[in-house]
Amino acid sequence: MDAANLPPIISVLIADPDAASRATHRAELERMGWEVQTVRTGQEALALLARRAFDAAVVDLQLEDMHGADVIERSRALQPGLPIVAMAANAMVDQAVEAMRAGAVDFLAKSTEVGSLHARLAPWMPVPSDNPGPVRLGACASVEPAVAASLRKAADLADTSVPIAIYGPAGSGRRFLAGQIHEMSGRGGECLIVEAGHLPAEQVRGRLQGASASGAGGTVVVADPQALAAGEQELLVRLLSTGSDKSPRIMVTLPDAPGDLAQAGRLDRRLAACLEVVLPAVPLAARRRDIPLLVEQILGRLAAGEAPRVTAAALRALREYDWPGNIRQLRLVLERAARLADGKILELRHLPILQAVGRPVATADAGARLPVDLISTVEGVERDLIAAALARTNQNQAMAAVLLGVPRTTLRDKLNKYGFTSKGQTGGE
Repeated sequence: MDAANLPPIISVLIADPDAASRATHRAELERMGWEVQTVRTGQEALALLARRAFDAAVVDLQLEDMHGADVIERSRALQPGLPIVAMAANAMVDQAVEAMRAGAVDFLAKSTEVGSLHARLAPWMPVPSDNPGPVRLGACASVEPAVAASLRKAADLADTSVPIAIYGPAGSGRRFLAGQIHEMSGRGGECLIVEAGHLPAEQVRGRLQGASASGAGGTVVVADPQALAAGEQELLVRLLSTGSDKSPRIMVTLPDAPGDLAQAGRLDRRLAACLEVVLPAVPLAARRRDIPLLVEQILGRLAAGEAPRVTAAALRALREYDWPGNIRQLRLVLERAARLADGKILELRHLPILQAVGRPVATADAGARLPVDLISTVEGVERDLIAAALARTNQNQAMAAVLLGVPRTTLRDKLNKYGFTSKGQTGGE
């Protein structure tokens, strides 16, 4: 089945102090194709719920560190509407009542037969047949409602001249989306990227004036205009205010919404007012259901022939990682993994970054993971960690060096070794 047509992967968190019980319930739900995370304590459960979204949770009322009812109550505060099934070793009426008052949707005795947990959770889960499939705009696609809404809005406006601001964190696909809007617009001319945050002011001014005077149409994407001095921002305001049918369409990419940047004094208020349409670029950690789709697309572009298949364990690990570097980091990780997999089956052992930062890894013994190209694996981890550090520091090399604990000269050598640009990036957004 095409990953674009896959139903959403249902994710469930189980908090249970009993190792045997955790293993039994995990096996039961994973046989149904669900993604399962298990923890032993209430604090672990709450920490995980604060970090990522789940479709449901199962909480034992007799946890080692907290009462299960307290965990249920706090869990629903962290994720409102989260269906939670309470369970206990013995089915006591007063325990069930307490769990329901805390917010549980059902109660299960551990002594019940295998298969009961799935039956209790199933009514609360998304129905695969209701999944409409991804919304697409050119090469952009998403099944996440927030992202899909942005793509629909962008599609409606693609063939207009309305200025568009695309905002979100670095690496979240801002420039890629701008490029796809240009491709789908049918406008003539090229899509010119003006790096306002990286080019000298006179070069930014020259490119903007040149594009405006050319009369060739096309699209100009100004990246990070909040980095421009007041004079250059004023020039951009004039271009937006006096554009004609022959003028290039102007789009900008920003780290935050134009109104927020203007209120903080980082963006000219007139410029913010000229940006009629605002589209959010959602961080990858908030669009985990899109990861199978993105993985398929990225591997398809990387492969000369047939793209490597991805194991369920590897895909689950990719969905669980928090992706501080967003889609850019996912692409770097998959590039390295595809080389390690040699174009065959991409397994969890081909994703060293997930192991380097302490994410869950396969439980097979070390011998099952051999042979491994040690040098390539170490270099892959190093490159991915550098990419993550640059993303966290908004491409600031000095801060990234501090974060990584290396001298700046060492980081600069690594940037050159792994093909990063002078500003620390390996490609567009």
